[in-house]
Amino acid sequence: MIQFIRNILARRTFAYKARNKAMNMFSSYENFKTIRETQETKRKKENRPHEVLYFHKVDDPYSHLTIQYIDKFINGYDINLKPILVGEENPVTVHEPDLYDAYCLQDVKRIAPFYNVDFEALSYPSKDLVSIANSILCNLEAEQFTSIAKEVSSALWQGQEEKLKELNKIYKASDSEIRNKLNDGNEIRNDCDYYFGSAFYYEKELYWGVDRLNHLETRLAELGAKKTTDNEFICNLNTVAPNELSSDDKLNLTFYPSLNSPYTFVSAKKVKDLVKDYPIEPVSYTHLTLPTSDLV
Repeated sequence: MIQFIRNILARRTFAYKARNKAMNMFSSYENFKTIRETQETKRKKENRPHEVLYFHKVDDPYSHLTIQYIDKFINGYDINLKPILVGEENPVTVHEPDLYDAYCLQDVKRIAPFYNVDFEALSYPSKDLVSIANSILCNLEAEQFTSIAKEVSSALWQGQEEKLKELNKIYKASDSEIRNKLNDGNEIRNDCDYYFGSAFYYEKELYWGVDRLNHLETRLAELGAKKTTDNEFICNLNTVAPNELSSDDKLNLTFYPSLNSPYTFVSAKKVKDLVKDYPIEPVSYTHLTLPTSDLV
C-alpha cells in the first residue's frame, strides 16, 4: 500500500495541485482522529486488550536502542506487548542499502547518549553472530523476550561471542525454526505496511523507534491505559532546547527534501517556521525541483 501511494504521488503526470490536495487529505488531523476513533470503537466492541506489536531486528542499531525501554513501557501501561522477530528488509524499500546502513549506525551512535544508552559499535555484527542471536530469541515466550533480548543485543553489538554461545546452549533453535520465525515476522510486518525493525504497531498506526514512543504513550494515556497519573514519558530525550536562539551570524540549516517522500511534505512547513522564527540560513533549497517560494 505504501509503495502504491509513493508511485502515485511520484508520477510527473499527476497534477501538482491535485497531489498537494491528496497529501493534505491524507495527513489531515480530522482524518487522523476519525481513524483513531473508529479503531477504538472496534477494539471495545470486540473486547480486545490494548495489544501492541513490537518489531525487533537483532542487527538493527535502532532496535538495540529501543529494546532498552521495553520493560519500562510494559510496566507503565496496561498493554499486551507482542514481540515480533523480523529479518532483512524488502530490497525495494531501501534504494541505497550501504548508505542507509552506514547512516543508521552513525545516527544511533549520535543519539544514544541522549537516551542514556551506551552504544560504541564501530561496525555491524557478523552474520554468524546474528544467526546465534536469532537462534536465542526465536522460541522465547513474550514474558521472556524483553530481558533476554536486552542481554542478547548488548552481547551482539559488543561482539561477545562466548556470551552468545552460552545463551544459545539454553535457548537454541534449529535453522528451520529460525527461518520460519523470521518469515512469519516479515509477513506480519508487511501486513502492517512496514519494512524495518524497532517499531511499534497499535491499532492501524506505526511508531518507529524510541523518538516516536512518546506519541504512542500519549495515545495510550488518552485511552486510560497508563498505570500512573503522572505526565512523564518513560522515554525522555535527555536534552533541552533553548527558549530563544540569538546570534549575530545566521546559522546554516541544511535541508534535503525529496518530492517522493511524504516526510518532505510534513517537514517543509517546520523548516519554514524555523527560518521565520530563528536566525537560520536555509541551505540546499536551490536543489528542489519545486519553486523555493512554495516552501519558504
